[in-house]
Amino acid sequence: AEGEQLLGVIAIKCAACLDLLHSKLGIHRDVKPFNFFFRNKGNKVEDLSLADFGIAIRCDENGEAKVRIQMRTKIYAAPEYYVTIDDSIAITKSMDFYSLGIMLLVLWEGGEERYRALGERFLWTLKQDNKLPYPQDMPPRLWQLAKALTIADPEKRAGFEEVVKWAKGEDIYNKEDLQFNIVYNASKKQIAKSRE
Repeated sequence: AEGEQLLGVIAIKCAACLDLLHSKLGIHRDVKPFNFFFRNKGNKVEDLSLADFGIAIRCDENGEAKVRIQMRTKIYAAPEYYVTIDDSIAITKSMDFYSLGIMLLVLWEGGEERYRALGERFLWTLKQDNKLPYPQDMPPRLWQLAKALTIADPEKRAGFEEVVKWAKGEDIYNKEDLQFNIVYNASKKQIAKSRE
């Protein structure tokens, strides 16, 4: 329960960092655990800061930009990062939140090994098909957040507002994703039974 609570607080803080960057018309493009640092020696979550803006890009008022060169960290890249139209890739704020979702999975698992072992092409297929290998031992509330952040369709993907709603205890999963609802509700019932 302590790990679940800590990861939830980390998710909220990291989402707030992204929201601040996005409000300044920037897209980070390389959200991963290694690019968040503690500002002070105490390693308190409230001191987490986003760093390494090496491939960050300025976006327009709609939160979009176009690039010609694919620069990404494979494991964390949103599935639409691989779609090229007229030799350019459309970059959006939503991609940063997808990477945050993968980051939560990696932090829960304690490393990238599971995702790296899949290979980039197969991992991309899983991302596109909404079939990422979510950890079976991840608590339902955290799983719901990771699932909402890693929805393949950027229009349905969770962003900062949804993370805030999640932090308040609201459900934010995509209601159209029936398979997720079934699994999520089944795991909620299983936890309720184990507490009886």
